[in-house]
Amino acid sequence: MADLGRITLSQRKERRQRQFSSKILSRKLATCQEVTKSTIIIVTCLTKALDDLNFGVAQAYMNQRKLDHNMKIMVKNFSQALKGIGDRKNWAGSFEMDMLPWNIFTMEIYVEYIFICILLSW
Repeated sequence: MADLGRITLSQRKERRQRQFSSKILSRKLATCQEVTKSTIIIVTCLTKALDDLNFGVAQAYMNQRKLDHNMKIMVKNFSQALKGIGDRKNWAGSFEMDMLPWNIFTMEIYVEYIFICILLSW
């Protein structure tokens, strides 16, 4: 019975190895947990930075859409104005051509009037 209470040398070595292994595993676990915590912090910061960047990109996209829309409206209005100018110019040209015979007729009458006035004044 006295032998049962004693621990043999090989049992002591085995116990020390288990304790040493458990200490190493505990240290590795603690290191792993620290790395995990720091990784979570880094990923959280990265996520926040990407969210901020995404907000900026979305804002820039919306501003670009507004600019494109306004530019299309301006181009449309400019095209309509040019068309109106062209229509007015065409109308003025047509009107002038329509009035040309009257202008010639009026000029002939005026020249005849002046000629008659000159003849009568002699």
